[in-house]
Amino acid sequence: SSSRQRQAIPPDNVERLSGRTKGKNAQGATNEVLGIIEGIRHKRMGSGDIVTSEIGLGTQRWGSSDFNGPDEKLCHEMLDYGILENGLSLIDTAEQ
Repeated sequence: SSSRQRQAIPPDNVERLSGRTKGKNAQGATNEVLGIIEGIRHKRMGSGDIVTSEIGLGTQRWGSSDFNGPDEKLCHEMLDYGILENGLSLIDTAEQ
């Protein structure tokens, strides 16, 4: 477990960070940095209201029978480390 304190985006800032304001959907600039969690910038994707971490976690080989594919326990550890301990919010789940 990380000894660093996680800086979560406060729930009352979700509308502001997503570009939404009361009563309307405000469009923000593409790649606008909206917050930093554990040193990882969170940016707007396109001009909509989706906000995600600048760094993502790729999962292509997870659960595979390849000789170097991680087992389920290690996959859960990597998710916990990335999301809970380091503020990632972008998970790439593409398959081969």
